[in-house]
Amino acid sequence: MTDAACDGGGKGMRAKKYCNYVREIRDIKIEKVISISVGQVDIEAIPVVYDKRRIGINNEWSEPYSFKRTSRYTSKQYVQVVLTDQLTKVSEFSTSVEFDAKLFDSIGVRAGQAAKKTVTIDLTKQETKTHEEEFTLDEPIEFQVPPCVGRFAEYFDQKRRVSIPLVLRGVLTAKVYDVVPGWKREFFIRDIGPGDPQHLREFTLRGNVEMQGSDRQLTIELREAKLDPSSCAKQ
Repeated sequence: MTDAACDGGGKGMRAKKYCNYVREIRDIKIEKVISISVGQVDIEAIPVVYDKRRIGINNEWSEPYSFKRTSRYTSKQYVQVVLTDQLTKVSEFSTSVEFDAKLFDSIGVRAGQAAKKTVTIDLTKQETKTHEEEFTLDEPIEFQVPPCVGRFAEYFDQKRRVSIPLVLRGVLTAKVYDVVPGWKREFFIRDIGPGDPQHLREFTLRGNVEMQGSDRQLTIELREAKLDPSSCAKQ
């Protein structure tokens, strides 16, 4: 249908009825968060994760070798909220959820002395990180390597990792406009807000709260293997 077919018969642009328009919803904002549901965690069942590093030497000489090094191990703790659903074209909005300190302590996340630990959630971003810290652990490693033996030290901290399901529900507000592309005109129609049924303005976001912590201690384990005698110096 053309604009001419929609002529209201009046004078001037105000009398025109526009058929070719686009209805747009703009200025979308989060009015409030209704609820945040977080899954249960069995603290005793949180697995230990190892990221092992290795250092050592193959002693192909006929004499014992004294190995001495200072190992430097870089590790990290973090708490992050990763949303599998995402809001777009929405004004920034953050909220938070609290966890018992026992959970943080069992994982090895350091976050102060408070009995409740606060985790921030940015509803307009796919990922929000809090309590993130990178740290180094230094430890001297010394051992003797017999002739024709490869001896190595594996060193690591004990990390714990957990992923906790999260469901967040909230309510939006917005404004409705009619835009007439050919005339480069737009008309405000109405607000979407408290006057509308709340269930029509609700949204749901799902994701996970992911945590990683560390005991911040290096464990060192020695490994060795006999070398091929043909590659070693004769004793």
